[in-house]
Amino acid sequence: MASLLRLNHEQCGYVGPLSRHLLGYNSIINVVRASLRDLLEVTLTTLLLRGDADRDALLGAGESTLTSVSLNLPFLFPSDCSLGIAMKETLDAKQGSNATNGDTTTEGKVDGGVGESYFTKAQDLKGDLQKAWNLWDSVVQGVKKAVELGLVSKAIGEEWEGCQEWTKARR
Repeated sequence: MASLLRLNHEQCGYVGPLSRHLLGYNSIINVVRASLRDLLEVTLTTLLLRGDADRDALLGAGESTLTSVSLNLPFLFPSDCSLGIAMKETLDAKQGSNATNGDTTTEGKVDGGVGESYFTKAQDLKGDLQKAWNLWDSVVQGVKKAVELGLVSKAIGEEWEGCQEWTKARR
């Protein structure tokens, strides 16, 4: 899930460990992101063309244009899997074994997780990892609500609760 978000890093190519699994998953994420972006744009266009949305309220009193509104919609830029890799490395390190280099120490690591040396160009690794945890918590709450409303089976809700317990032990 962390792969849906971006790791903030300096303007250079990615420097850090790789995960072929997450690189492949990133391709799927980018197809979904592009589809969601298209859906948002078509929905907004339809709302405006049918007169179901108030253009004045949408644009506000400022110098906004429809282009600026479009640029502020979510899913504009493709995600990369660097934050997903950072989260994976953090979880591996907190389990006591780091899949990248076999290092089992936590010295120099962010909150007992990934070391800054793995992601040398990251601007705020700790903050980005917290954003990923916040996304996780939001999705878990959404699944709980979906179970309450009968939109999702209780079995799926129980699986998510199990995952939530697993992650709580590794934060």
